[in-house]
Amino acid sequence: MKPIEVLVIAERGTRVCASCANGRTWEEVTSSLERQLRRNFGRAVSCRFVDLAEAQHLGIAGLSSGDGSKPRMPLVAINGRVLFRGFFSPTFIRREVKMRLDAKEARRSQADAIFHSGEWKSQAGLFPSPA
Repeated sequence: MKPIEVLVIAERGTRVCASCANGRTWEEVTSSLERQLRRNFGRAVSCRFVDLAEAQHLGIAGLSSGDGSKPRMPLVAINGRVLFRGFFSPTFIRREVKMRLDAKEARRSQADAIFHSGEWKSQAGLFPSPA
């Protein structure tokens, strides 16, 4: 199963708190988030920091602000789609990852149930065989 990918996008070297001279950078905060996500979800999730200039070449949906101005930082993308702009909450990110993992597990369980029940055999009869 492909891991859920979390990207924290900002300009490299910028501080989380612009007025804090010795505050943590977005790279450091992302590293901390990565540890939290690994602790909670193991290898089912990956997390990394991406510089805004690099992100523009990754084809991430919702990256631009729409009016040509620089987007509000940070951006948080999950599986290639920006979900949070100018807002960073490890709790919300964990919640989103958990929802996605639960949905994957539900789909897998449903597929397993259909396979093991033999229901797939009756569904296969819905498609006429070539004459």
